[in-house]
Amino acid sequence: MNSVMFAEYKEVMQRVVKQRPFVEDVLQGIAGRSIDHVYLVGSGGSLAVMYPIKYFFDRHGGAVTAELYSSSEFTVACAGRLNGRSLVVLCSHSGNTPETVAAAEIAREQGAAAIGIARSPDSKLGQAVDYCFSYQGEVAITESKMLFLHMVAFSLLKAVNPDFAYPAGTAVLDRLPDVLVAVKESAVEAGKEFARRHREAKTIYTAGAGPLYGMAYAYAICILLEMQWINSAPFQAAEFFHGPFEIIEKGVPLVVLAGEDAARPLAERVVRFAEQYTDCLTVVDTRKFDLEGFTPEQREFAAPFIAWAVLYLYAQFLAVEREHSLDLRRYMGVVEY
Repeated sequence: MNSVMFAEYKEVMQRVVKQRPFVEDVLQGIAGRSIDHVYLVGSGGSLAVMYPIKYFFDRHGGAVTAELYSSSEFTVACAGRLNGRSLVVLCSHSGNTPETVAAAEIAREQGAAAIGIARSPDSKLGQAVDYCFSYQGEVAITESKMLFLHMVAFSLLKAVNPDFAYPAGTAVLDRLPDVLVAVKESAVEAGKEFARRHREAKTIYTAGAGPLYGMAYAYAICILLEMQWINSAPFQAAEFFHGPFEIIEKGVPLVVLAGEDAARPLAERVVRFAEQYTDCLTVVDTRKFDLEGFTPEQREFAAPFIAWAVLYLYAQFLAVEREHSLDLRRYMGVVEY
């Protein structure tokens, strides 16, 4: 990876961060509707990036609760449940994912406030929601979605919960463009080594807990299965010892993500087990990265971003080592399905 690529990566995220005043204004208005329920809706990677936000609301939301739905499931399970106190947040990179657009249309038909996050506000999703936040780029896609999602969550809680530490949260977001570039630069050699070790791998499993489960899920289904055609499955660390650990043995690759929240011990337990039974363990531990000046709570907010920045860098090196472009597809966008 070169400095030009990192510069573009940083620039995209800076453009997103600069939209925070607009996000705050939008959420201030929506909060006036006495929002008490948030639905997080997306498909594939756009669903995966919402796991940290679901976890965030579980821990900090108070009277505001959140549910996570795949777009297709939402259209079936939530029809008739929405009302004027509902906020539906929908993600789609292209903005044209049919299931997600349909979910947005149902949300508005039933009187819920609908927010979209997409590459372009001119997309079908952008036209189907009340407000669309767009990042206008093909770089830092996952990070851009997560930045907007965190801004939405922080802004909503700022409006409805005076005890929420809003300045501490936004200080994290403002610094992330610089922080994530530094993280990537420090992980280059580890990324090259990961790619060399897994060049011939037929299967790579991933595991994570709390907000980092979403990153493990995204890496398994979007990177390894979709972009590299490597067999994979994501494990929730809390469920690892209720079945999945039986597949672990010498020669079986496992990537474990360890964050800095209350769920960290769940990931540490998986690591302790895997160290005994496989020689192909990779641990991405966000504690090992220098985030100077961040409080423990701020590091917790930053951890999903750190984990993904490292994982995607590993994916880029793996694609080069395997001579298998991250853009190559058999079916997606190629055939009818």
